This record gives sequence, C-alpha cells and structure tokens, in this order.
Amino acid sequence: EKEKEKEGKAKGGSFLSAEKDKQKKKKEYEKGEVCWVRIKGYPWWPCVVISPSDVPSNRKREVLDHEQGDKQLVFTFGDYMFYWAAAADGLKRWDANYGEFSKKGAKNKLHKQAVGEAQSEIKQPGSQLSRFLPPGGGEEEEEPEEEEPEEEPEEEEEEPE
Repeated sequence: EKEKEKEGKAKGGSFLSAEKDKQKKKKEYEKGEVCWVRIKGYPWWPCVVISPSDVPSNRKREVLDHEQGDKQLVFTFGDYMFYWAAAADGLKRWDANYGEFSKKGAKNKLHKQAVGEAQSEIKQPGSQLSRFLPPGGGEEEEEPEEEEPEEEPEEEEEEPE
C-alpha cells in the first residue's frame, strides 16, 4: 500500500509540475522584459513585454479588441506599435539573439533606431517606455467638478452700496 501511495503522490506531483511547465511556456516572458518579436514581413524587431493596463486609454479598445489569450502583449520600439505575440514562436530572448537579429535589420534606419531604444531601455528600465506609454496606462485622473468658479470673483468685484 505504501508503494501505491508513493506512486500516487509521484503522479500528482508530476502532473502539477507539468501544469506549471505548461504555464511557464505559455507566458515565459516577464513584463518589462526587452526581447525580439517576429512580425510577418519584417525582420525580428526589438520590443518590450507589457500588460494590457499599460496601454494608453485612447488605444485600449483598438489593442484589447485583438487580445488573444495565449499570446503576450508587446510594444515595439522604433515604430511604437502594440502586437500580440506567441511566446513559443513569436518572441525570442534579447541577449541570446542580439548578434544575429541586430545584423539582419541593420540596413533599415528604423530598425537601427529601435535597437538603440531597446538598448537604452535595458540600461535604464522604463526610460524609453515612459516616453511613449504614460504611467498607469494613460488613465486620466478624474478632476473634481468645480461649481462655476468664475461666479465667486464676480460677486467680490461688485461695488459697495
């Protein structure tokens, strides 16, 4: 019986491990991680992984309407686009692929610019993103409504009787 119990625990453990591995593969890139994205018709392009909450409010509907649950949202440097990419085949690690991918797009000025922006983002996380994505996804804080502020000064300006 002890052997069966051990066997059951092992099966349960391996199932849980397999489930965790599956989740890791599904979304293995962390928010803020600079990497390369594959977009059909373009060389591998520098990007950064973001979350839907980082999308500016004026672009949320457009970007989130195209959300695909098995893909991660990235923001591309250089052309500043949002793209849903599959971690398995549409994203690659920055360092491991830098030599190859940076050379492939070297003739393209925009690609060179994108590589430079990505390198700046790596050196100073948030430095490039903050230029293009407002903090908090561009959610504007609601200002309290003022009740006709011009009326008060007008009353004060009245001449005494």
